[in-house]
Amino acid sequence: MDQDDGIRQVALSVLVEQDRDDMAVDPDGLRLESLDGTIPWGTLSLICPPAWPFQTRSDLVTDLLSCAAWVRQPLPVLQETVRVHAQPSGSRGAPGADTWAVEAVHGGVLTLGWGATGVDPARPSRVVPVADVIWHLAGVDAWSWWGAARARHERDGEQCALRWATGAFGKDQLRTVLGHDVMTLLGARTLREALTGRLRSPMVSVGCPTRSTAWLLHGGVDPSFVTLAFNASQVSEQAFPHPLLVTVDEVAHPSGRPSGALV
Repeated sequence: MDQDDGIRQVALSVLVEQDRDDMAVDPDGLRLESLDGTIPWGTLSLICPPAWPFQTRSDLVTDLLSCAAWVRQPLPVLQETVRVHAQPSGSRGAPGADTWAVEAVHGGVLTLGWGATGVDPARPSRVVPVADVIWHLAGVDAWSWWGAARARHERDGEQCALRWATGAFGKDQLRTVLGHDVMTLLGARTLREALTGRLRSPMVSVGCPTRSTAWLLHGGVDPSFVTLAFNASQVSEQAFPHPLLVTVDEVAHPSGRPSGALV
């Protein structure tokens, strides 16, 4: 079975199991009725790589269909619900290859791209990564919004740093601020600059086992607790099973290899 046949089987499975009437499978690709457009099979194979588990690919196709319905809303609504969103580099929780990524954070473990709430009908508060092809088919120039979105992201990073410095989160804890979870906030230079500056160290160790919680690892904190917290969390909330090294410019894994949740 070639790559196109593989992704075609995934799409057919989604169509049948979910009884979808907003998509159709044709020789050229996956037709999205809500956008009156087609995603070629080759492009869909990049979004949902053949090596990934069947269920993971099925979930990504489902998210694509949900994004196709969401993106038809008025532009002001889209701008209100879209935001900068981070995933561990190579994560299966977002479209594959460069079909989603907008900006890589130096260090090789974090990637920033578009995410939006109000996409998943079952979980409206969930931030769903939005693949580039959705913007193209809808004729929306989302990239013109990126600068403003990143500015909001950096402001929230600054707020996170302030709350950490004043102890509002608890001792040495980092947490979600407004629409950005803590893993996404680690992609903000303002937060990294505050952490290294206040601790007077060019590099700090941070445990970020889930999307919503992180700790500074110094003093009596046992780094193995990061792995325990990662394993105890729901798969959809998992971030990094091992401590990260954070500088003003980078978020890195101590081994130099990306190490984050795959799904």
